Amino acid sequence: MNKEALRESVRHVIDYDDQRASAPREHTLTAIAGAGLLFCALIARGRTRAVCRAALGGALLLRAAGGRDGLRQWSHERAGLQTSSPSPAPQAVPPADLAM
Repeated sequence: MNKEALRESVRHVIDYDDQRASAPREHTLTAIAGAGLLFCALIARGRTRAVCRAALGGALLLRAAGGRDGLRQWSHERAGLQTSSPSPAPQAVPPADLAM
């Protein structure tokens, strides 16, 4: 698989993820799983296992924090800024419009 095909596949997955509705408590469960892996990394016997668990746990925490239903929505709910409808999905920016 060449780089361009792989890049296009990743773009399709990201676009799909941006357009779909989130599963109930998706970000909360992802954050719990990430925190659990970080804790397991602290008590792991081997260094390789600890590093792998910490890396995966950190990635899961970043995934839980990101997106329109992550920390952004949670902070708006706490501040009383949440409207009756969820924020719309972000629109994909064509690569030609990105500044290099």
